[in-house]
Amino acid sequence: MAFSPVLDLATGLVLIYFFFSVLCSAVVEVLARIFSMRQRLLAQGVYLLLGHDVPQGYFSKLTGKTTEAAGDTNTATPGGAAVDELPTRVLNHPLIRGLGQLAHELPSHIPPRTFALALLDELAPADAQGNRSMETLRESVAKIEPPALRRVLLAALAQAADNWDRVVALLQARFDNAMERVSDWYRRRSQWMLFLLGFVVAAAANVDSIHVAKSLWRDSTLRAALVAEVATAPPSPKAPDGVSTATATAAATEEAKRVAAEITLPIGWESAPKWSGWSSFLSTLAGLLLTAIALALGGPFWFDVLTRLASVRAATGPGREPPPSTAAH
Repeated sequence: MAFSPVLDLATGLVLIYFFFSVLCSAVVEVLARIFSMRQRLLAQGVYLLLGHDVPQGYFSKLTGKTTEAAGDTNTATPGGAAVDELPTRVLNHPLIRGLGQLAHELPSHIPPRTFALALLDELAPADAQGNRSMETLRESVAKIEPPALRRVLLAALAQAADNWDRVVALLQARFDNAMERVSDWYRRRSQWMLFLLGFVVAAAANVDSIHVAKSLWRDSTLRAALVAEVATAPPSPKAPDGVSTATATAAATEEAKRVAAEITLPIGWESAPKWSGWSSFLSTLAGLLLTAIALALGGPFWFDVLTRLASVRAATGPGREPPPSTAAH
């Protein structure tokens, strides 16, 4: 039926996107670890949460490293940071430093309660008996700079009504909100890295989406071979419980190598049609850009799409029409 070739074409194209996006995602993850991208963004989020501009050289001061990754000083202000600034003291607090894998490393994640306790300990350290005074905390907050942070903390103290646990809970909630923003930063930066790397990979291997789609549409045998691979359930890039992300990614990469060895995919410059003019060149460029955009969505996204396509195919079956749409007309 007419619906089946379209579904097969989409399945084959998505399978190719899945394998290449898993490869690109693995490379981006390695780069993020090498350049401590999560730690850097987390530290930036703490500085901004506590009302301070991100100073130049902040990461080297916190970790002892002398090099800064690209993009670290986008929000920086000249002049550097004083060692006794509140964000620096909080990030250097033993409760937070103890979360890093090494003594000089910042953690990539800080539990909200840990942050709240570290901040309060910097503002109102416990006395010799381990007791803390709300009055001491209030006096410390009244002297805090900048004024915006002082107003926020004074409002939290007033809302907590001198209840220490409520103060901790309010600071936890504020930290949670700030970390959602940090997660968005990381996601956007990762997607840009995936797009750039995806374009490099697509250009190197000539993964031209337009050419691949045309080849799949013309070659029913190739479509059937790729659809059969989907039926074998390619490994998910999402690591299950007890399995590391690296292990899950390696499994998906090995599966991609096997498919490439068994099926002649319409990729690579050797089998690419020769450019006959500007129109064919622009078509190839558009196909590579489409591939880069697709790879920027990541392996988990394309695995989910593959799963849904397999479900649709199982629901329709040979000789059956796709299920009617339930959307309101």
